[in-house]
Amino acid sequence: MPALFGDEAVIKSLENAGVPRDAAVNYAIVGCVEPSVIGAFGRNNGGYINLARIVDFALNNGVDRLTGQQIGIKTGTDFSSFEECRAAVAQQMESFVRLQATENHIIDSIQAEVTPHIFASCIIPDCIKKGKDITSGGARYHWTTPFGVGMATAADSLTAVKRLVFEEKRITLSKLNKVLDNNFDGIEGERIRLMLMNSPKYGNDEMAADEMARYITDKFFFETEKYPTGRGGHLVGGVFTLSSTVPHGWKTGATADGRKAKTPVSDSISPTNGIDHNGPTAVLQSASRLNHGCCSGGNVLNIKFSPSALESSGSLTKFADMVRTYLVDLKGYEVQVNVVSGKMMRAAQKNPNEYKDLIVRMAGYSVRFIELSEEIQNDIITRTEHQAV
Repeated sequence: MPALFGDEAVIKSLENAGVPRDAAVNYAIVGCVEPSVIGAFGRNNGGYINLARIVDFALNNGVDRLTGQQIGIKTGTDFSSFEECRAAVAQQMESFVRLQATENHIIDSIQAEVTPHIFASCIIPDCIKKGKDITSGGARYHWTTPFGVGMATAADSLTAVKRLVFEEKRITLSKLNKVLDNNFDGIEGERIRLMLMNSPKYGNDEMAADEMARYITDKFFFETEKYPTGRGGHLVGGVFTLSSTVPHGWKTGATADGRKAKTPVSDSISPTNGIDHNGPTAVLQSASRLNHGCCSGGNVLNIKFSPSALESSGSLTKFADMVRTYLVDLKGYEVQVNVVSGKMMRAAQKNPNEYKDLIVRMAGYSVRFIELSEEIQNDIITRTEHQAV
């Protein structure tokens, strides 16, 4: 704590979910970062969709790189233009969101039949008037929220493909797929991986990558909102991962941003760990280009500072101004900050009993660092540690 949110972005996102503005201005944050209002009912976790894998399925004709199975639909690989490649991404997104919506509809129907919420229905407005339980549509407002995972991994991958395959023609898509299938093995694989790593990356105030992040999240929001819930209202999208960056990474092969197979995917709307080289203001500029008003299920932006970066009163003033600019002027949704050094966290890994009070911010909640699994600890450690505001 504290939790830092931007009123305008949150209010607009609730309006997008069907809440009138006069009700939306009285919002509260429930769970981690999910907004709600009096009279609303919905499941704030409608499952995860790995956006990084969706892009990879588009590059690989719907085939999973780790298993060789045909998991996505067949969208081909012989693209004559980037527009055709991006159209394949859109088709994969449409297919997987449709499956997610079907699953959510089944869950909502079973919940209404098997686990009605009688007490809650007595106190949530409109249920008694309608004579309906909240699980059957009695509440005033309804939504269910699938969450997008690996957004920056997806955006950076698509950015690299656009530049290196279609614009500069430094590698063919066929060659890229072979390298990804082999997890960048060998000298040639590493050369290509470095080439991918050096392409524009989200989080550095680079428009090419930021526009791709906007495209991917907009498409996710649009497809999600097409589907009704079983109670009324419609599905809405959110973009945050909690600590699922690691397990989602386990299921994701090598990706076109230069990430190796089975390593963590990117966190929430944060940049990929370690690639945001232009400072925290560049991170906020990139994040502000997303369509926060359509992110009705909430999002998380994690930034990590070295303790020395905020030692002086002047740096604290700059920090406050920076956060205020993002949330108020740039209409950002949420930002949360860890002020802890990688050196301290590595020391805590070696001597956990000496760091029982080391608290880190995860995804709208705080946790004792030593209680996290080693994989999650390492994921936090590898986040960029900004040395100045």
